[in-house]
Amino acid sequence: MRNLAVRNELSNQSLVRLRNHKFYMGGGVVVFGAGVFTLFMPFIVALLGSPIMSFSCWTPLMLFGGFGTFVMGLRGYLREKDYLKNV
Repeated sequence: MRNLAVRNELSNQSLVRLRNHKFYMGGGVVVFGAGVFTLFMPFIVALLGSPIMSFSCWTPLMLFGGFGTFVMGLRGYLREKDYLKNV
């Protein structure tokens, strides 16, 4: 009886962690997408006739940060899925 209660509690905690990892993965995709947008926006503005082409200093941070956040979320998600198989 007690083993079942402990197993259920561990499963519930693991499901909460899975949800958090999905949130990090989604946030990483959004930040990376914003980085891609800020990377290509100066080219689009230049094609529309603007004589000035300036890049945002946030672009590399968003690209690397978004990608890193997604990878870390995916890594945690996959580990948690393996943990759930063994519980």
